[in-house]
Amino acid sequence: VKYVDITIDGARAQVQLTVAPGDVTEPLGLPPDARPAVAEATTSAVAAYVARWLALGPDPGEPCPAAHPRARPDADARFVVVAWDVACPADLARLTLDFRAFFAVDQRHEAIVTVHAPGAPGDAVVVRAVEPILRVRAGETLGLGGWIAAGIEHIWDGRDHVSFVLALLLVVMLVRDRSGRFERWTTRAPLATLRRTATIITAFTVPRRSAGSACRAAWSSR
Repeated sequence: VKYVDITIDGARAQVQLTVAPGDVTEPLGLPPDARPAVAEATTSAVAAYVARWLALGPDPGEPCPAAHPRARPDADARFVVVAWDVACPADLARLTLDFRAFFAVDQRHEAIVTVHAPGAPGDAVVVRAVEPILRVRAGETLGLGGWIAAGIEHIWDGRDHVSFVLALLLVVMLVRDRSGRFERWTTRAPLATLRRTATIITAFTVPRRSAGSACRAAWSSR
């Protein structure tokens, strides 16, 4: 997973892409399984390599030229932050983010992208290889429907998540009946089971995603 934070100010954008040192062994001339230190990975070659992963421009429109990228350690000196500026001829109220070069490196990559105005928060969007081009409005929020769709997508994309939902259904459908002389286990009606399952999943997904967005906002403000 790579974190991409984009600040939009009129026709200009500031991009910060956070990677682990092990993600950039190729421009360092190291074998793929090497584990370089953060200090080794903050080179101009690494910055240029990472900056090629993303093309940014107005929607509709062509990608805009990027300024010289810089690489630096993050605040904890555990990751590498590659930053660069993009200047476009048109306003970036709506923009296109093209991650095809990013996924050409590894189809299993995921990019967690936040687009926002200066000093403002923005909801994170997960970009995967199946849909490598993201079109978004700066500072656009997901809304309730977006949160639900994001939760469903998040669960459906992982076998472990699907297994969790199936196991949850088995547990949630059971209810202890104390109305008689002896306690016994019965099952809820299908509609009541689905309603309770949806409540639990929403209670789990929304705070988890909100916390992730808050952490990314704090990270990008460092």
